[in-house]
Amino acid sequence: MSLPRLTTLAGLCLWAVGCTAGPVDVVVTPLDLGPAGDLDDPTGDPAGGADEHRGDGDELAPADPTPADPVPADPVPADPTPADPAPSDPGIVEDPPVHLQIDFGDGAAGNLTTEVGWNNVTTACETAGTLVEQLVDVDGVATAIALETTVAFGGINTAGMATNDLGYPATVGNDSCFCGSFVDHADGLLYPGEVALHHVPAGSYLLRLYASRAGTGADRLTRYTVGTNVRELQVTDNTGAVAEFADVAPDDAGSLVIHVEVSPDGTGQFCYLGALELVPN
Repeated sequence: MSLPRLTTLAGLCLWAVGCTAGPVDVVVTPLDLGPAGDLDDPTGDPAGGADEHRGDGDELAPADPTPADPVPADPVPADPTPADPAPSDPGIVEDPPVHLQIDFGDGAAGNLTTEVGWNNVTTACETAGTLVEQLVDVDGVATAIALETTVAFGGINTAGMATNDLGYPATVGNDSCFCGSFVDHADGLLYPGEVALHHVPAGSYLLRLYASRAGTGADRLTRYTVGTNVRELQVTDNTGAVAEFADVAPDDAGSLVIHVEVSPDGTGQFCYLGALELVPN
């Protein structure tokens, strides 16, 4: 771009005071400012200024504080073979099903069953919440199974049959725990008893219940309930009849509950529990 420049003395007089009036020849020649550029840029550099202002390389450019991303490694192909499952803890061993036998009744000599493989539950049946722990199996080996009286029985009877046809010791049949009422049948229905086995190993079992009451001739029809299953047993002068539940199993907590009551289908006032046998299927 060019600006006009005054090049003669006469022309300069146009700018001064006191010059002689009259026509003056003025020659105007352009002032070469070099290549066209930004008027705000005195250098005429179309790129916007000298190097000392702008810089022409990395030596004046601020360093980038962000490190360059690493070159990604080739992805590892997925292993098509599934991993082996973690081995089970060899220290955890589930207990096998247990064959258990319990005699309910009196703890005095002559009524207490002392043969190997039998457990005795005596006055514990008279108090709710009482536990008999570490019951033994038929080989006399202690287990983790415990029996709890969850509903107290009314008392202990020692007037059972002296012999039985089941192969049980005589002391198993000659006593029992009983409940009911001395008033009448209707009142007897109001007083049941109940026991629960705890820590029973998982599995299917045969549950066999037995009781006897000698000499009266009166009705002693007893009802047993396990879960939703019901069995009844006539206890009077009984030497061989049993109430059996063919396929029972403990609940998720390892418990098995046996409810004992006067049968509403009979006329009696009392009910009995003399023996319990739990046999693995």
